[in-house]
Amino acid sequence: GPHSLPSGVGLYGGFAGTEVARSQRDPVANPTVLDGIVYQPSTTPYAWTVISIAPDATPDTVVDGFTIQNGQNYRGAGIFVASGSPVISNNIFTHNGLAALEWQTTVTVNGGGIYVAGGTPTISGNVFQGNGATNGAAIYVADGSPAITGNAMNGNNVMLSGGGVCVLAGLPLITGNSISANTSVYGGGVYANSGLIRDNLLSFNQAGPDTSGYGSGGGIYLGQNAVAVHNRILGNTTRNAYPAGGGAGVEGLLID
Repeated sequence: GPHSLPSGVGLYGGFAGTEVARSQRDPVANPTVLDGIVYQPSTTPYAWTVISIAPDATPDTVVDGFTIQNGQNYRGAGIFVASGSPVISNNIFTHNGLAALEWQTTVTVNGGGIYVAGGTPTISGNVFQGNGATNGAAIYVADGSPAITGNAMNGNNVMLSGGGVCVLAGLPLITGNSISANTSVYGGGVYANSGLIRDNLLSFNQAGPDTSGYGSGGGIYLGQNAVAVHNRILGNTTRNAYPAGGGAGVEGLLID
């Protein structure tokens, strides 16, 4: 069910119960699952944001080593970050957002895995797979300056923008990520209105088409205030009734 994380509290998964130090834990061998589905007395499943982090979160506010699944909320089905500087690392996000409860297809979900409303969170070393949303199946950045580094985002799907990451505003740093086989209408891998997208692998993502036949940026779609530098953009496609960028749709600055 849903959890609220106060500032200064660290949550760590992956323990078998015999460890004497945090460094001995193994999240792969000992998965610790946080599930968003809550069963009411009628046995009807309801789903919520799995973890909501306090807005005054300091860098010692940590979520590390969990499998986070089946979250369903219109802002941040897996984790909601209001502000502050929490650290979200080494987790697996799966089946969150529109993927969690398929019958709720009319719900608008921004941020299947994580929603960043503001602040300077660190999001690193996570795996996002099989999440769904309207925008930003893995991560949605509404504002703020998150550092999104070294994550794997594979096989996620959105109905509109950013199969992996969708940036509405703010100044995120998106670097060193592997973003592959995600789908959207605009920006199969990344859709960014602003921010710096640097040294990522964007491969085999797909964009388009919407009901009018439009779509753009199979790998990445850049708005006017976004900059992409030294990314590897390979094998991305755009399904479109009109000419559009298979690898990139660009209004901002794209540098090889």
